Amino acid sequence: MVAKRSSFTNLSLGAQTSYAELLDMARSVEQAKFSCLRGSFHRRQIKGKTYVYFNFRDVDGHGCSVYVGPEGERVERLIHEFKQSQVVDFRQELTLYRH
Repeated sequence: MVAKRSSFTNLSLGAQTSYAELLDMARSVEQAKFSCLRGSFHRRQIKGKTYVYFNFRDVDGHGCSVYVGPEGERVERLIHEFKQSQVVDFRQELTLYRH
């Protein structure tokens, strides 16, 4: 019988720690991608189809609307990520005010 070789190699503790730190940094960057955006998503019905737009105010205070895409899984995931980033951002602001 031939021994089956594993495709995976156990990493040293140092390598595992480095990977964990890199993963944490990547997640922080991912959450920060929406941190500067202030606005909200809105849906519009056009000829029986639903389209999503992101509404915000520019630096002069004028209302702007940017087309995001047709309603669907990709857009819903984007909206969910945006909402999650706003919750994280709000919690960080609360922490700053408490100290």
